[in-house]
Amino acid sequence: MKDDQIPRLARHIVTLAIRMGVIKRKPCEVCGEKYAVAHHDDYMKPLDVRFLCHSHHQKYHKNTGMKEYKMYEIDKDPVKCKKCGYKWIPRVQKPKKCPNCQQRNWEKKK
Repeated sequence: MKDDQIPRLARHIVTLAIRMGVIKRKPCEVCGEKYAVAHHDDYMKPLDVRFLCHSHHQKYHKNTGMKEYKMYEIDKDPVKCKKCGYKWIPRVQKPKKCPNCQQRNWEKKK
């Protein structure tokens, strides 16, 4: 297995575990921000994660010298749906709809 496949597999396992209810998404353990991403301290333990908001996740990697860390969550700021208030980090430049309420006009107020 290539070195870059282990982190990818660990993130995939966490995503599936969250969807299946094995792991419950939690707020940032530093500041309590509702939207937080799963952080692995050890990719060989894919279900052992901590939840950090975007800001604290970036700071953690900056302070630990892991600047080469390439995960899309680090490169983009969260966006907020103006219809339902849901925050998320989009995988594409301009999302077509909100992943929570499925509204296509998520950037416009109600």
